Amino acid sequence: MKSIFATKEHVKIFGRTLQEKDCLWLIHSASGIEFSVSTSELSFTLLGDCTSRTSRGQDGSLNMNLARYAIYVDGKRTITGSMDEEEKTVTVFSGSQKKNAVITFIKLTESSQSYMAIKTVNASDDAVLVPTKEKPFKIEFIGDSITCGYGVEGKSASELFTTQTEDATKAYAYLTAKALDADWSIVGFSGFGVVSGWTDTGDHNPVQLVPDYYEKFCFSWNTDMFKERLWNFSLFRPQLVVTNLGTNDDSYTRDDSSKQEEYVSHYVDFIKQVRSHNPESHILLALGIMTGGQRLVPFMHKAAQSYSVQTGDKNISTYAFAAQTAQEGFGADSHPSEATQMRCAKEFTAHIRKLIADGRVVTSQTDSIPLRELAQKALDMLSYSYSPYSNYTVGAALLADDGKIFTGCNIENVAFGPSNCAERTAFFKAVSEGRRNFKAIAIAGGPNGKPVDYCTPCGVCRQVMVEFCSRDFLVIMAKTADDFKIKTLEELLPESFKPEEQVGQSSVR
Repeated sequence: MKSIFATKEHVKIFGRTLQEKDCLWLIHSASGIEFSVSTSELSFTLLGDCTSRTSRGQDGSLNMNLARYAIYVDGKRTITGSMDEEEKTVTVFSGSQKKNAVITFIKLTESSQSYMAIKTVNASDDAVLVPTKEKPFKIEFIGDSITCGYGVEGKSASELFTTQTEDATKAYAYLTAKALDADWSIVGFSGFGVVSGWTDTGDHNPVQLVPDYYEKFCFSWNTDMFKERLWNFSLFRPQLVVTNLGTNDDSYTRDDSSKQEEYVSHYVDFIKQVRSHNPESHILLALGIMTGGQRLVPFMHKAAQSYSVQTGDKNISTYAFAAQTAQEGFGADSHPSEATQMRCAKEFTAHIRKLIADGRVVTSQTDSIPLRELAQKALDMLSYSYSPYSNYTVGAALLADDGKIFTGCNIENVAFGPSNCAERTAFFKAVSEGRRNFKAIAIAGGPNGKPVDYCTPCGVCRQVMVEFCSRDFLVIMAKTADDFKIKTLEELLPESFKPEEQVGQSSVR
């Protein structure tokens, strides 16, 4: 049996982690590793932080701060454990026959309570660990206890919190990322807010503020380990950043309008901070799962609007969760139950899918496409339209595989039949210059050069696209450079008449 370090050479890494003296420290909620392996035996040697030294109280109960973890084999959870020793080895399986498996190790608990490390992965002498592939779509979640899965396994609202009832994989953030087939990074701190942390008295709590720790590697109440380290934002570049902050702030702002405006002002500053590290990401502000956060939902919307007015940045939106209900039950300390978290994840996933369909969130499919540049070029072409008979101007910008953009406009004729659409103008220009493969086209159109709706291609243009493009070719329908919808060619013309289906003819491609 050999021991292997959990480095990027051997494993895929989730979340904010730190390689320190050959150990991989798992810090934030749902941080962890994943790899495929062929081996007859597999185990993990794990390290705990200072909380592991006093793992049990005088009554024998587990320390409320212990780091908790889960191990999955081929997507099925097989082990759930806690760091009740400073060092321990956990066997996943052993035997004489080799198994081919995908192994996932996830830290279930948040950084503010405790850290843990993977010292080594132990496998057969001939085993090779292969990192699973990164997902093209990446999401960062910034939140509080709700995002961390605080108390989700608790049985009642009156039950007091311990890490034994916290499980990030049962929280809306992790569930949403999994449903969207995305990689994730969760930065969550229970009790933290934007302008104030949780307060029982209504007095300002300036200690527990997310903006103070977002750029830092970690935070813990129980150890000073790594407290001066800064996070390297180049290690994880999300296309979507979700913030869910305000529930703890509400314990301070309550119904005081001046304090609620203070929340807005501080949130605008925090959005600017997030944007400085995520220049291309869509920022999605969310709030409202716990009843305390419902009161600040209008002010969350206002923060997003104020930010856009101040900066001109429209790559931001908001979402209001439906609040938890008595029928769904409550977890520890009145936190969302597993039923609430699952319902919120389902609804949030549907919302993000709509943002993707509308072109607001860029995913793997659109990652290499200059969406806004194409949209703007299509809009620019409106001024070249020759449309004296319909007064309906259309512009198009076509992206070839080699990165060159071909533009076109609609050109009308008094006999109508010889008229040509903007899309076909762009295609015919490109084909006449030797191009045969294309990635995307942007289209903009409206009466008298003013797009008032999303302009869709006509049936003839769709058939021309089928001649030269694959089914996942993107059609971007733009009203402005920031407001557009995206459809695939397959969605616009399913079961189309394709060149390769022409009997006796080969594809032009």
